[in-house]
Amino acid sequence: MQYFSVPGCSKSLSSMALGTQDFTLKGKEQWFRLMDEYVKQGGCIIDTARMYGNFEAEKVIGEWLRLNPEMLSRVFIVTKGCLFDTTSSLKSKGWSGKPLSRAQILNDLEESLKDLDIPKVDAFLLHRDAENAPIPELFDTLHELRLEQKIDCYGVSNWTQDRTRQANEYCKSKGYAPIAINSPAFSVPHVTESQYAGCLHATPEYIKWNVDQGIIPLCWAPNATGFMSGRITKTETGKIQTDMSLDGAFKRTYFSPTNWLRLAVARRMAEEKKASVSQIALRFVMSFSGQVPVIPILGCHRIETLDDCVKAMDGVLTKEEQEALLVEEK
Repeated sequence: MQYFSVPGCSKSLSSMALGTQDFTLKGKEQWFRLMDEYVKQGGCIIDTARMYGNFEAEKVIGEWLRLNPEMLSRVFIVTKGCLFDTTSSLKSKGWSGKPLSRAQILNDLEESLKDLDIPKVDAFLLHRDAENAPIPELFDTLHELRLEQKIDCYGVSNWTQDRTRQANEYCKSKGYAPIAINSPAFSVPHVTESQYAGCLHATPEYIKWNVDQGIIPLCWAPNATGFMSGRITKTETGKIQTDMSLDGAFKRTYFSPTNWLRLAVARRMAEEKKASVSQIALRFVMSFSGQVPVIPILGCHRIETLDDCVKAMDGVLTKEEQEALLVEEK
Protein backbone atom coordinates (compact mmCIF):
# COMPACT_ATOMS: atom_id res chain seq x y z
CA MET A 1 0.00 0.00 0.00
CA GLN A 2 0.93 3.60 -0.49
CA TYR A 3 -0.24 6.38 1.83
CA PHE A 4 -1.46 9.92 1.23
CA SER A 5 -2.25 12.88 3.42
CA VAL A 6 -5.58 14.69 3.38
CA PRO A 7 -5.52 18.47 3.98
CA GLY A 8 -7.07 19.18 7.37
CA CYS A 9 -7.19 15.53 8.43
CA SER A 10 -5.03 13.98 11.13
CA LYS A 11 -4.77 10.55 9.46
CA SER A 12 -3.36 9.35 6.16
CA LEU A 13 -5.24 7.40 3.49
CA SER A 14 -4.15 4.11 1.96
CA SER A 15 -4.24 3.53 -1.80
CA MET A 16 -7.21 1.13 -1.51
CA ALA A 17 -10.34 1.24 0.66
CA LEU A 18 -12.43 -1.62 2.02
CA GLY A 19 -16.16 -1.41 1.30
CA THR A 20 -18.76 -2.68 3.77
CA GLN A 21 -22.01 -2.52 1.82
CA ASP A 22 -22.91 -6.13 2.61
CA PHE A 23 -21.72 -6.27 6.23
CA THR A 24 -24.45 -7.64 8.49
CA LEU A 25 -24.47 -8.89 12.08
CA LYS A 26 -25.30 -12.39 10.94
CA GLY A 27 -21.97 -13.99 10.14
CA LYS A 28 -20.11 -10.97 11.50
CA GLU A 29 -17.01 -13.08 12.18
CA GLN A 30 -16.48 -13.26 8.41
CA TRP A 31 -16.35 -9.46 8.24
CA PHE A 32 -14.10 -9.25 11.32
CA ARG A 33 -11.60 -11.55 9.58
CA LEU A 34 -11.81 -9.52 6.39
CA MET A 35 -11.11 -6.24 8.20
CA ASP A 36 -8.26 -7.89 10.13
CA GLU A 37 -6.66 -9.06 6.89
CA TYR A 38 -7.21 -5.74 5.11
CA VAL A 39 -5.40 -3.86 7.88
CA LYS A 40 -2.69 -6.54 7.98
CA GLN A 41 -2.05 -5.89 4.29
CA GLY A 42 -1.62 -2.19 4.95
CA GLY A 43 -5.10 -0.84 4.28
CA CYS A 44 -6.64 1.79 6.53
CA ILE A 45 -9.79 3.19 4.85
CA ILE A 46 -13.06 1.55 5.87
CA ASP A 47 -15.91 2.86 3.75
CA THR A 48 -19.42 2.49 5.13
CA ALA A 49 -22.81 4.21 5.18
CA ARG A 50 -25.77 4.64 7.47
CA MET A 51 -27.94 2.17 5.54
CA TYR A 52 -25.32 -0.39 4.50
CA GLY A 53 -26.11 -3.97 5.46
CA ASN A 54 -29.72 -2.99 6.24
CA PHE A 55 -28.39 -0.55 8.85
CA GLU A 56 -26.06 -3.13 10.40
CA ALA A 57 -22.69 -2.44 8.74
CA GLU A 58 -21.79 0.38 11.13
CA LYS A 59 -22.72 -1.87 14.07
CA VAL A 60 -20.38 -4.58 12.74
CA ILE A 61 -17.54 -2.06 12.45
CA GLY A 62 -18.31 -0.68 15.90
CA GLU A 63 -18.12 -4.14 17.45
CA TRP A 64 -14.85 -4.86 15.62
CA LEU A 65 -13.39 -1.61 16.98
CA ARG A 66 -14.44 -2.53 20.52
CA LEU A 67 -12.66 -5.87 20.11
CA ASN A 68 -9.61 -4.12 18.64
CA PRO A 69 -9.44 -0.66 20.30
CA GLU A 70 -5.95 -0.06 18.91
CA MET A 71 -7.48 0.06 15.43
CA LEU A 72 -9.29 3.33 16.07
CA SER A 73 -6.06 5.28 15.68
CA ARG A 74 -5.04 3.26 12.61
CA VAL A 75 -8.14 3.19 10.43
CA PHE A 76 -9.80 6.02 8.52
CA ILE A 77 -13.57 5.68 8.85
CA VAL A 78 -15.65 7.10 6.00
CA THR A 79 -19.40 7.01 6.48
CA LYS A 80 -22.23 8.41 4.42
CA GLY A 81 -25.63 9.74 5.38
CA CYS A 82 -28.68 11.48 3.92
CA LEU A 83 -29.80 8.80 1.51
CA PHE A 84 -33.34 9.99 0.92
CA ASP A 85 -34.58 6.72 -0.56
CA THR A 86 -38.19 5.87 0.24
CA THR A 87 -38.31 2.23 -0.84
CA SER A 88 -40.33 -0.13 1.30
CA SER A 89 -37.26 -2.05 2.46
CA LEU A 90 -35.78 1.12 3.93
CA LYS A 91 -39.08 2.31 5.38
CA SER A 92 -39.41 -0.99 7.23
CA LYS A 93 -36.16 -0.14 9.02
CA GLY A 94 -37.46 3.26 10.08
CA TRP A 95 -35.84 5.23 7.25
CA SER A 96 -37.63 8.55 6.95
CA GLY A 97 -36.91 9.44 3.35
CA LYS A 98 -36.82 13.11 4.38
CA PRO A 99 -35.33 15.67 1.99
CA LEU A 100 -31.60 16.35 2.17
CA SER A 101 -31.32 18.91 4.95
CA ARG A 102 -29.50 20.10 8.05
CA ALA A 103 -31.83 18.05 10.26
CA GLN A 104 -31.14 14.87 8.33
CA ILE A 105 -27.37 15.41 8.44
CA LEU A 106 -27.46 15.89 12.21
CA ASN A 107 -29.71 12.88 12.75
CA ASP A 108 -27.77 10.52 10.50
CA LEU A 109 -24.38 11.46 11.89
CA GLU A 110 -25.53 10.98 15.48
CA GLU A 111 -26.96 7.57 14.61
CA SER A 112 -23.74 6.61 12.83
CA LEU A 113 -21.56 7.68 15.76
CA LYS A 114 -23.77 5.67 18.09
CA ASP A 115 -23.57 2.49 16.00
CA LEU A 116 -19.85 2.89 15.30
CA ASP A 117 -19.37 3.68 19.01
CA ILE A 118 -16.79 6.38 18.29
CA PRO A 119 -16.70 10.12 19.12
CA LYS A 120 -16.12 11.26 15.53
CA VAL A 121 -15.73 9.96 12.00
CA ASP A 122 -12.77 10.78 9.83
CA ALA A 123 -14.98 11.66 6.87
CA PHE A 124 -18.72 12.20 6.46
CA LEU A 125 -20.15 12.21 2.93
CA LEU A 126 -23.59 13.20 1.66
CA HIS A 127 -24.70 9.88 0.14
CA ARG A 128 -26.98 11.24 -2.59
CA ASP A 129 -27.79 14.69 -3.90
CA ALA A 130 -31.13 16.44 -4.15
CA GLU A 131 -30.48 19.31 -6.50
CA ASN A 132 -33.10 21.49 -4.82
CA ALA A 133 -31.29 21.18 -1.48
CA PRO A 134 -29.60 24.50 -0.65
CA ILE A 135 -25.82 24.20 -0.61
CA PRO A 136 -25.35 26.86 2.13
CA GLU A 137 -27.56 24.93 4.58
CA LEU A 138 -25.75 21.66 3.92
CA PHE A 139 -22.20 22.92 4.10
CA ASP A 140 -22.76 25.36 6.96
CA THR A 141 -23.89 22.28 8.88
CA LEU A 142 -20.88 20.18 7.85
CA HIS A 143 -18.55 23.06 8.79
CA GLU A 144 -20.15 23.31 12.24
CA LEU A 145 -19.78 19.57 12.79
CA ARG A 146 -16.12 19.83 11.87
CA LEU A 147 -15.64 22.64 14.39
CA GLU A 148 -17.39 20.46 16.98
CA GLN A 149 -14.86 17.71 16.14
CA LYS A 150 -17.55 15.21 15.19
CA ILE A 151 -16.07 14.89 11.70
CA ASP A 152 -12.52 15.45 10.50
CA CYS A 153 -13.39 16.20 6.88
CA TYR A 154 -16.41 16.05 4.60
CA GLY A 155 -17.42 15.37 1.05
CA VAL A 156 -20.07 14.14 -1.35
CA SER A 157 -21.11 10.94 -3.09
CA ASN A 158 -22.95 10.63 -6.41
CA TRP A 159 -22.99 14.41 -6.96
CA THR A 160 -22.64 15.92 -10.42
CA GLN A 161 -19.60 17.97 -11.34
CA ASP A 162 -21.63 21.18 -11.41
CA ARG A 163 -23.09 20.70 -7.93
CA THR A 164 -19.72 19.62 -6.54
CA ARG A 165 -18.12 22.73 -8.05
CA GLN A 166 -20.83 24.97 -6.57
CA ALA A 167 -20.41 23.39 -3.14
CA ASN A 168 -16.63 23.66 -3.19
CA GLU A 169 -16.76 27.30 -4.30
CA TYR A 170 -19.20 28.05 -1.48
CA CYS A 171 -16.88 26.45 1.08
CA LYS A 172 -13.94 28.47 -0.18
CA SER A 173 -15.96 31.71 -0.19
CA LYS A 174 -16.87 31.17 3.47
CA GLY A 175 -13.36 30.21 4.54
CA TYR A 176 -14.45 26.64 5.28
CA ALA A 177 -12.35 23.57 4.57
CA PRO A 178 -12.87 22.54 0.94
CA ILE A 179 -14.50 19.28 -0.07
CA ALA A 180 -11.96 16.56 0.68
CA ILE A 181 -13.54 13.46 -0.88
CA ASN A 182 -15.93 12.74 -3.75
CA SER A 183 -17.29 9.20 -4.09
CA PRO A 184 -18.79 8.34 -7.48
CA ALA A 185 -18.75 5.01 -9.28
CA PHE A 186 -15.81 4.72 -11.69
CA SER A 187 -14.48 1.85 -13.76
CA VAL A 188 -13.50 0.85 -17.29
CA PRO A 189 -17.03 0.51 -18.77
CA HIS A 190 -18.89 3.47 -20.23
CA VAL A 191 -22.13 3.91 -18.29
CA THR A 192 -24.95 6.24 -19.26
CA GLU A 193 -27.51 5.06 -16.70
CA SER A 194 -26.70 3.53 -13.31
CA GLN A 195 -28.30 0.29 -12.20
CA TYR A 196 -28.99 2.05 -8.87
CA ALA A 197 -31.37 5.00 -8.62
CA GLY A 198 -29.72 8.32 -7.82
CA CYS A 199 -26.17 7.07 -8.38
CA LEU A 200 -23.57 8.66 -10.60
CA HIS A 201 -20.93 6.92 -12.71
CA ALA A 202 -18.06 9.29 -13.32
CA THR A 203 -16.40 9.84 -16.67
CA PRO A 204 -12.60 10.01 -16.89
CA GLU A 205 -12.99 13.76 -17.40
CA TYR A 206 -14.92 14.13 -14.14
CA ILE A 207 -12.28 12.12 -12.26
CA LYS A 208 -9.53 14.31 -13.72
CA TRP A 209 -11.44 17.44 -12.70
CA ASN A 210 -11.64 16.25 -9.10
CA VAL A 211 -7.92 15.48 -9.04
CA ASP A 212 -7.12 18.92 -10.46
CA GLN A 213 -9.27 20.49 -7.72
CA GLY A 214 -7.44 18.54 -5.02
CA ILE A 215 -10.57 16.48 -4.25
CA ILE A 216 -9.83 12.79 -3.69
CA PRO A 217 -12.02 10.46 -5.78
CA LEU A 218 -13.00 7.49 -3.61
CA CYS A 219 -14.49 5.25 -6.27
CA TRP A 220 -17.10 2.60 -5.67
CA ALA A 221 -17.65 -0.30 -8.11
CA PRO A 222 -14.11 -0.16 -9.54
CA ASN A 223 -14.74 -3.58 -11.11
CA ALA A 224 -18.14 -2.43 -12.38
CA THR A 225 -20.09 -4.51 -9.81
CA GLY A 226 -18.61 -7.64 -11.35
CA PHE A 227 -18.53 -6.85 -15.07
CA MET A 228 -14.75 -6.39 -14.79
CA SER A 229 -14.25 -9.22 -12.29
CA GLY A 230 -13.21 -11.82 -14.85
CA ARG A 231 -16.37 -13.82 -14.13
CA ILE A 232 -18.22 -12.74 -17.29
CA THR A 233 -17.27 -13.60 -20.87
CA LYS A 234 -18.94 -13.25 -24.23
CA THR A 235 -18.17 -15.93 -26.80
CA GLU A 236 -17.62 -15.28 -30.50
CA THR A 237 -21.17 -16.48 -31.09
CA GLY A 238 -22.48 -13.88 -28.64
CA LYS A 239 -23.27 -16.25 -25.78
CA ILE A 240 -22.82 -14.81 -22.26
CA GLN A 241 -20.99 -17.13 -19.86
CA THR A 242 -20.93 -16.33 -16.14
CA ASP A 243 -21.45 -17.78 -12.68
CA MET A 244 -22.98 -14.50 -11.53
CA SER A 245 -26.70 -13.78 -11.13
CA LEU A 246 -27.42 -10.89 -13.50
CA ASP A 247 -30.58 -8.84 -13.33
CA GLY A 248 -32.04 -6.55 -15.96
CA ALA A 249 -30.62 -3.40 -14.36
CA PHE A 250 -27.08 -4.83 -14.49
CA LYS A 251 -27.47 -5.73 -18.15
CA ARG A 252 -28.87 -2.29 -19.05
CA THR A 253 -25.96 -0.64 -17.26
CA TYR A 254 -23.05 -2.65 -18.67
CA PHE A 255 -24.09 -4.72 -21.69
CA SER A 256 -23.18 -2.57 -24.70
CA PRO A 257 -20.92 -3.07 -27.74
CA THR A 258 -18.40 -0.59 -26.35
CA ASN A 259 -18.20 -2.31 -22.97
CA TRP A 260 -17.76 -5.78 -24.48
CA LEU A 261 -14.85 -4.32 -26.46
CA ARG A 262 -13.34 -2.83 -23.32
CA LEU A 263 -13.70 -6.11 -21.46
CA ALA A 264 -11.92 -7.92 -24.31
CA VAL A 265 -9.05 -5.41 -24.17
CA ALA A 266 -8.80 -5.88 -20.40
CA ARG A 267 -8.69 -9.66 -20.82
CA ARG A 268 -5.85 -9.46 -23.37
CA MET A 269 -3.99 -7.03 -21.14
CA ALA A 270 -4.43 -9.32 -18.13
CA GLU A 271 -3.01 -12.28 -20.07
CA GLU A 272 0.00 -10.25 -21.21
CA LYS A 273 0.72 -8.99 -17.70
CA LYS A 274 -0.10 -12.29 -15.95
CA ALA A 275 -2.69 -10.41 -13.93
CA SER A 276 -6.41 -10.83 -13.30
CA VAL A 277 -9.06 -8.79 -15.10
CA SER A 278 -10.02 -7.29 -11.75
CA GLN A 279 -6.41 -6.16 -11.19
CA ILE A 280 -6.41 -4.44 -14.59
CA ALA A 281 -9.65 -2.64 -13.69
CA LEU A 282 -8.18 -1.47 -10.36
CA ARG A 283 -4.97 -0.29 -12.03
CA PHE A 284 -7.09 1.63 -14.53
CA VAL A 285 -8.88 3.49 -11.74
CA MET A 286 -5.65 4.26 -9.87
CA SER A 287 -3.91 5.38 -13.09
CA PHE A 288 -5.85 8.66 -12.94
CA SER A 289 -4.04 9.71 -9.75
CA GLY A 290 -2.26 13.05 -9.86
CA GLN A 291 -1.72 15.64 -7.14
CA VAL A 292 -4.16 13.53 -5.10
CA PRO A 293 -4.78 9.77 -5.37
CA VAL A 294 -7.74 8.09 -7.03
CA ILE A 295 -8.72 5.37 -4.57
CA PRO A 296 -10.82 2.29 -5.42
CA ILE A 297 -13.21 0.81 -2.86
CA LEU A 298 -12.85 -2.96 -2.73
CA GLY A 299 -16.15 -4.82 -2.43
CA CYS A 300 -14.69 -8.10 -1.20
CA HIS A 301 -16.46 -10.91 0.64
CA ARG A 302 -13.53 -13.32 0.86
CA ILE A 303 -9.88 -12.97 1.84
CA GLU A 304 -8.86 -14.64 -1.43
CA THR A 305 -10.58 -11.86 -3.37
CA LEU A 306 -8.93 -9.24 -1.18
CA ASP A 307 -5.53 -10.82 -1.85
CA ASP A 308 -6.14 -10.66 -5.59
CA CYS A 309 -7.19 -7.00 -5.42
CA VAL A 310 -4.21 -5.92 -3.33
CA LYS A 311 -1.86 -7.52 -5.88
CA ALA A 312 -3.04 -4.86 -8.33
CA MET A 313 -0.52 -2.66 -6.52
CA ASP A 314 2.27 -4.78 -8.06
CA GLY A 315 1.90 -3.07 -11.44
CA VAL A 316 0.80 0.14 -13.12
CA LEU A 317 -0.82 1.05 -16.41
CA THR A 318 0.88 3.33 -18.90
CA LYS A 319 -0.96 6.24 -20.49
CA GLU A 320 -1.23 4.21 -23.68
CA GLU A 321 -2.75 1.25 -21.82
CA GLN A 322 -5.20 3.53 -20.07
CA GLU A 323 -6.30 4.92 -23.43
CA ALA A 324 -6.53 1.43 -24.95
CA LEU A 325 -9.10 0.49 -22.30
CA LEU A 326 -11.24 3.48 -23.31
CA VAL A 327 -11.87 2.07 -26.81
CA GLU A 328 -15.24 3.01 -28.33
CA GLU A 329 -17.42 0.90 -30.62
CA LYS A 330 -17.41 2.50 -34.08
